[in-house]
Amino acid sequence: MTTRQIPALVPTLILLASSLVAPRAAAAQVMGTYSWQTQPYCNVVTLTIVQQGPSFQLTGVDNLCGAGSAPVTGTATVAAGGVSMGMAVALPSGRAAHLSTTVNLANFAGTWTDSDGNTGPFAFVTASTGGSPRPAPTTAAVITSAQLAPSVFGGSGSATTVARGDHTHDDRYYTESEINARATLSSFAQKPGPFSVTNALTEAGRLSDAGSGGVIVAAVPVRLTLSGAVTIGNQAGTGVFSMIDCWFQLSANGGSFATAGQVQSTESIGNSNHDQRSAIPLSATMDLPPGSYNARIVCQATFGSVGSSPVVRAAAFSAVAVSR
Repeated sequence: MTTRQIPALVPTLILLASSLVAPRAAAAQVMGTYSWQTQPYCNVVTLTIVQQGPSFQLTGVDNLCGAGSAPVTGTATVAAGGVSMGMAVALPSGRAAHLSTTVNLANFAGTWTDSDGNTGPFAFVTASTGGSPRPAPTTAAVITSAQLAPSVFGGSGSATTVARGDHTHDDRYYTESEINARATLSSFAQKPGPFSVTNALTEAGRLSDAGSGGVIVAAVPVRLTLSGAVTIGNQAGTGVFSMIDCWFQLSANGGSFATAGQVQSTESIGNSNHDQRSAIPLSATMDLPPGSYNARIVCQATFGSVGSSPVVRAAAFSAVAVSR
């Protein structure tokens, strides 16, 4: 491969710089072959410049200081004050060294930098002026702070694992126990009948009953939704009836029960065959702080004709608490 002297490079670089202003024909055109040394190291990069439409292809070799050769490929573009070149050197080790430089049109030289931060004069030469070989790309097993923004990634930890050894979570992150606590909580209660309903409160199932799902224990604020139904009958003969009210009650942290949601009513009509029934749908939703919550359904007879005998034939409800 024959390298050209500085006088021959002048029109080539001028043409290279001007071609992007006034593009030449799309066909490939060889502009010339030239050499630069990545000083202070002895490596000489010899490049053939080929115009490819509006851009320029660089192909050639790195002489590895006389210890062989390594293919070089890259691209050249016009930059302020000269020609910008970016190239990759495919080393015998299989790794690549990435170099960039801007050649000044005044002296056909510049400053080169590689991907590891090595730098020096990019000197136009016909032969190496000596020096040691350019350092091979680093093989660090960790990502160092020098390869990242120091102000963002300062510290002594390493990145051989997913998180650095000196990394500490702050209160922007949930702990495992907090994540578990934020899961949806649920329970249920059911009570078969029949059992009588009087003008005193009659309980129709609670979360803490044997066979039910148990109380809701929330470690974080929750939205609790209760939904269920009560089936009412009347074991009196035809012609008598009762008025029945049913509603939810809630107990917090072992305290007394208080009304939750709306009171719902229905008529309980007598029938000698005991097959006249009515259903009362119930629902309640409330936002609650962390705590332990028990819920129940209560019913009460508010009116009854002579001989009426109202009963709850079945009652069931569910409780679902979602963190908020």
